[in-house]
Amino acid sequence: MPIMTQIRRVALSFGLMTLAACTTLETNTDELQSPSVQEQLDDLGERLSSLSDGLDSQYQSICKEQNAELESELKKNESRISKLRKENSSLEKSCAEKTPLLFGNQIVVGEIENITLVEEGFSSSARIDTGAETSSLGVYDLRAFERDGKQWVRFKLENKKSAASFEYRVRGRARIKQSAISEGDERYEIRLSIRLGDKTYARQIFNLSDRSFLEHQILIGRSFLTDVAVVDTASRYRLGRK
Repeated sequence: MPIMTQIRRVALSFGLMTLAACTTLETNTDELQSPSVQEQLDDLGERLSSLSDGLDSQYQSICKEQNAELESELKKNESRISKLRKENSSLEKSCAEKTPLLFGNQIVVGEIENITLVEEGFSSSARIDTGAETSSLGVYDLRAFERDGKQWVRFKLENKKSAASFEYRVRGRARIKQSAISEGDERYEIRLSIRLGDKTYARQIFNLSDRSFLEHQILIGRSFLTDVAVVDTASRYRLGRK
């Protein structure tokens, strides 16, 4: 039985008994002093006290049940939240490894993509530039030397003493102009195997330069892009951030 209903019934009973007692008092004052009336009042007081204790106990029991239900619901919600987080993480991973969009037989790339130098195990962000003729790689501590009558170069891919050095035979030289009025500077050219997305492209031409003042260590030019990729300049990392 609901608590409020019990309280109303008790209040009604108490009111009726009080009214009856008052009526008796008005009728015969001597009877108010009689032991029987006093006993009834005492009995009523005890019953009210007992009922109050019972109601309090019932209230505490209900509170415990409600708290137990809330705890159970919280645990269920925590489980749902954990599941949603896992699903979201899986979705993010899926988006990061999304299948490349094709335009005919060419892949669509953004203006910035991640490039991996396969043999060197080195990855860096690269600017995809259709305005550049050849691709460019930023290197440190570049040195030229001869080996068996051929010209070679030695360089590092990181600007620190402990960085590994790499040696490559020079395959040519390129004069790169920074503007229409400049004579440009002559750079060594080498061939590298690179990975873009999930595909590897062997023997790609790169000129070696100082790109430490630029945001991206690698630049990909038309010599690579032709017949391989088209550029969506409004997007970045279309092939994912790996």
